[in-house]
Amino acid sequence: MAFNVSLTRNPNRSNALLGKYPLGNAPAINEMLPALFDYDALSTAQTLTLHPTGAAATGSQIRINFAIPFPRDALDSVSNLVITDNADTELTTHVEEIAPWRDLTDNSTNGVRAARVWMNYTFADTSTVTLKFKTGTRTLELGAQSTYKNDWATIASQPANEYNDEYTSATFYEPKVYATCTADYLCSCNLIPRMTPLAGTFSDGASTYSATDISTPEYGFDEAVLGFAHSVVNDVPAHVTTTSDTGQVKIDYEVDYEPWLYDRPAFLYMCYIRTGDIKWLRHAVRASQFYAAHIPASGYFDLRADDIKYSYSLGPLLCALLAGDTDQSTTMERVTAPGRAGAFPYVHTGAQGWTERNMAYLIEQELCRWEYDGDTTAYNNVKTYLQSGIDQVASPYDSSAPNGTIKHDIMAHEGGPGNGDGTENIISPWMCNLLFSSYFRAYVLSETIDYLEFIAGYASEFESAFYTATFNSETVRVAWYLYGEQEFTDSGVTGDVQHASDVLNAVQLILWSQKQAGQTVSATLASYAEDLKHSAATDQAYWYRNSQATIDAGYTIWRCTPPRRPLWQHGKSAHKWLETSREAV
Repeated sequence: MAFNVSLTRNPNRSNALLGKYPLGNAPAINEMLPALFDYDALSTAQTLTLHPTGAAATGSQIRINFAIPFPRDALDSVSNLVITDNADTELTTHVEEIAPWRDLTDNSTNGVRAARVWMNYTFADTSTVTLKFKTGTRTLELGAQSTYKNDWATIASQPANEYNDEYTSATFYEPKVYATCTADYLCSCNLIPRMTPLAGTFSDGASTYSATDISTPEYGFDEAVLGFAHSVVNDVPAHVTTTSDTGQVKIDYEVDYEPWLYDRPAFLYMCYIRTGDIKWLRHAVRASQFYAAHIPASGYFDLRADDIKYSYSLGPLLCALLAGDTDQSTTMERVTAPGRAGAFPYVHTGAQGWTERNMAYLIEQELCRWEYDGDTTAYNNVKTYLQSGIDQVASPYDSSAPNGTIKHDIMAHEGGPGNGDGTENIISPWMCNLLFSSYFRAYVLSETIDYLEFIAGYASEFESAFYTATFNSETVRVAWYLYGEQEFTDSGVTGDVQHASDVLNAVQLILWSQKQAGQTVSATLASYAEDLKHSAATDQAYWYRNSQATIDAGYTIWRCTPPRRPLWQHGKSAHKWLETSREAV
């Protein structure tokens, strides 16, 4: 397979944007980019909240450190970051860059993506403290520091009301003091990438969301993300007392591998990004410590040895950018090992694809490693892999006519013939969401139009990849599990409707990419997106079981059956932002 690495940069982006304009004076650029990149995020001071844990000493000065992420072009140097108290008085700090913003077109760096802040502080008690951060000239320097994990404590040392029994299979650490930013700010930082804050409200064990909210699916989506997230971390009502792998009760995530499929830490960081809530940052950091401890040198998750779809790098990257845990670099290095050893032969030899999911994770493994440390091999690999997908679309493995997708037969994808003889070429619409998300993140880091055109190219095949059926007394539109020369559903509408949320995100990625690439936006898919909102909300309502029978059986109200379901549905869900930014232009 030939790799054509001559890619097209977005011609409408001004090179002057790369840190050369003062805040607030960036020139206007085309289409949705002003919404994608919040160039003025630090034109006003942002709120920073310190959260001392039960392990933090009070009444005397202690050293703390924490991480702050930044949108692209918002901070050109760590010397220009100033931390103040709520009265705007500068505090003495030392600031180090964790990672810069990198440009995938030429491997250059442009400004700060995340920084670690060191400071001394006296907490009167464990109440939160509100500070601010802004750009300016820092005048009070603490001086160089070392060993950031000296300011961390074991989970077991925390008080019982801080979930000190969350991970007990080994000794795991977390910061003694956490720092959080607002959801609006975090969403502007393009971490997963761009998302919108969650609008729903949720309190432990109760919620106002119910099946009647199917008519207002946007509300239902936001509420459901938090509802299911509580079940993911076993923060469930008192009537739930048992543990199993069914997802109906508490989840045994220290023993079972299945709750980690689709990147459990990244899902929890998503919850933090979209809420600004310390609860989710804390659960995410702890999950990251467990995950890192179970990635040996082989790069495979040792609860599921030799299964490449459990090797992730986005969660480790987010732990470094949001919590300052730069030891996660080891995990990012290790998970690239299987791909580099040839576990994904189609990107190296031109063999037909395996699944969109596996290719997505291959790209993400190298992309995240490069984002963090600029590893040259990772940089070259990710560009090769991205181009491999483009080349496979243009020149299918079987020399058939291109149809805008990466063709692969159902036998290669599924390990079985489905409804035919196994030679029929197919795509998986819901797995495409994972693949599209990797290409979209590559676009965020390069503005290379080719990556959007790759996503947009799937529009025609997607337009015919849906069927309608009845589920839970509602008419729903859903995508076939596998679609192409064969229409295949693994478990009928009951299974396919569980992918309405992630297929909706895939459709919105196609529509956004079409518009930004200057193509005609598919009216058919735009209509289907509205249908998919209803389908997804119907599914969310189905898994909300707030009945006396549920309570008597000891089951969770927000049912995670299987435990990985919320992760695939919502882990990369940017559909609301994609839609609103596209329609605003």
